[in-house]
This record gives sequence, structure tokens and C-alpha cells, in this order.
Amino acid sequence: MLPERQIGRLPTPEVRREVADFAAVCRKALSSPERRACANPEAPVEERSYVHADEVLEFALRALERFGEHGDHFRPDWDINRMVIRGKVSGLRKSGLSFEEAVGAVADDLDVDDRTVSRFISHGKS
Repeated sequence: MLPERQIGRLPTPEVRREVADFAAVCRKALSSPERRACANPEAPVEERSYVHADEVLEFALRALERFGEHGDHFRPDWDINRMVIRGKVSGLRKSGLSFEEAVGAVADDLDVDDRTVSRFISHGKS
């Protein structure tokens, strides 16, 4: 006989929505002919971030690991802000700026220091 399951605090409606949204984006990326899905379709076109089907499992595992550690929030690892920052730096690099100049320009735009932008770019693969 299985032991009786103890019911503790259930996830908040916000956490449940975050998980459902995450699952929907993952499912869309896996079933899409392009094998990708937009993680933030409500954002302006130039700030949209895309999740590729090959990255879904890694994102899911990282999000579950963090949820297991903290239990009070569920954030997918494709952190939109990081992806937006990476996209801005990449765009500036393509326009001819050096890495340091691009990081500095984005940092000035976001009103943060250069090191913060560098950390966003260097952490994880998105």
C-alpha cells in the first residue's frame, strides 16, 4: 500500500500560469515546421525571442531544477531580458561596433553598468 500523500502548499495561480505558458511555448517549438516558437509574441518585433526545439529539453530541465531548489517561482531559462540584451548587443556588433562598445551602448540604454550586461550575455545558452 502506498503511503498517504501529504498535501502542502499548492503552487499559486501565477506559478501555474507560468508553467502552462512555458509548456505551450515548448510544445509549439516541437510541433512547428520551423522547429521554433516565439517566447514573447506580445513584444515588439525587434525584441521577440525564439526558442528552438533542440533547446527545449535543456530549458525544461533547468527550469525544473530551479523550481525544485526554490519552489516558489518557475522561470524558464530563456529569460527574455537576457535574450533581448544579447540580441541588442549582437545587432550593434553587426553594425560595426566592437564588443566593448556594443556592451557599453546597451548598458547606457538600460541604465546599468557594463558588467551587468556582460554577465547577462555570458550566462547560459539562449
